[in-house]
Amino acid sequence: MKSILKYQDIVLQTLKDRAGSFYLAGGTALAKFYFQHRDSYDLDFFSQTYSPAQIRELVELIEGSTGKKMKLIQQSHKDGFAKISIYAFMINKNESLKIDFVEDVTKLLRPLKRVDGVDILSLEDIYLRKIHAISGTLPEMDRVGRKQFLGGRQEAKDLFDIYRLSSSYKRLSLFALDYCDDLEKEALIRWYHTYNRAEMKIGLSELKTRTPIEFVVIERHFKHEIDELIGGIL
Repeated sequence: MKSILKYQDIVLQTLKDRAGSFYLAGGTALAKFYFQHRDSYDLDFFSQTYSPAQIRELVELIEGSTGKKMKLIQQSHKDGFAKISIYAFMINKNESLKIDFVEDVTKLLRPLKRVDGVDILSLEDIYLRKIHAISGTLPEMDRVGRKQFLGGRQEAKDLFDIYRLSSSYKRLSLFALDYCDDLEKEALIRWYHTYNRAEMKIGLSELKTRTPIEFVVIERHFKHEIDELIGGIL
């Protein structure tokens, strides 16, 4: 996994002052530039003005600096949905680096943070997008323009990231009351009551973190925050 982290740094250095409208988001932005709480292996670049032409330029830059051929492994440009292009390149026979280019359909809460020539999402914006990811409330619309549930992502890395944001930055209940609409709050409460505890506990044990993880502590923290959120709504 050290090879992946090494190539992440090469990619970020390559895109220094050359990433255009794209900025680093997701768990890697949180781990590398804010908390250093875990290893995160993918690079997620978001843009409010998603451009396939710009993505091709960035891919060429990355290929030139790494000497690796990037392969497009998934792409979705459906009307009414966030556009996404997912690339990856092999580092060795066992490891690869995945790089996502995503249309950011959520309005920025705070200005981007610039670090070493790379734009990074603010903590508030990472927090909100993590909530969208787990609760399934990414702002795609149904046929009559209503925000809809999209199922949610049940991954241990998201649980741990939100726990760190809640315990080290701003409590989840307070953040949700300040920044989430009614549907997002409802979905967050639903997520807490339905996520698979057994699978999440296993997933947490597989993360490479800076400090040991105790699932019972995380679960207790989320129970308190969800109870506080419900109390704040009523």
